[in-house]
Amino acid sequence: MKDGYRTKMRAADYDDWVTPTVSDKGQPCHGLNGDILVWNPVTRRRHELSSMGIRVTKETLKQQLEITNQLHFLELPYHQAILNDRIPLSIGGASVSRGRRCSSCGRRTSAR
Repeated sequence: MKDGYRTKMRAADYDDWVTPTVSDKGQPCHGLNGDILVWNPVTRRRHELSSMGIRVTKETLKQQLEITNQLHFLELPYHQAILNDRIPLSIGGASVSRGRRCSSCGRRTSAR
């Protein structure tokens, strides 16, 4: 979305979608993203090799749960682990999938 908030029904306790950032065009937006995108000259479109969200910190967790009216989640074990630094911060999501890599390699090999 243009305002930078929740482009999908993203979980408030997973990906960070509130941290202020700036787009590649210099426009203010929100959220951190670790997706790996490449340009495909054949289709003339970008292709997502990996979808990796930047996970919430204890501060963004509280903020996002407040926005979504889910502050009661802070009592749950997973959320307590984040709040009390018992689990590491991470970047996660689908890694570069074997199918996408094989598909990409297969097309490149057959085109040579």
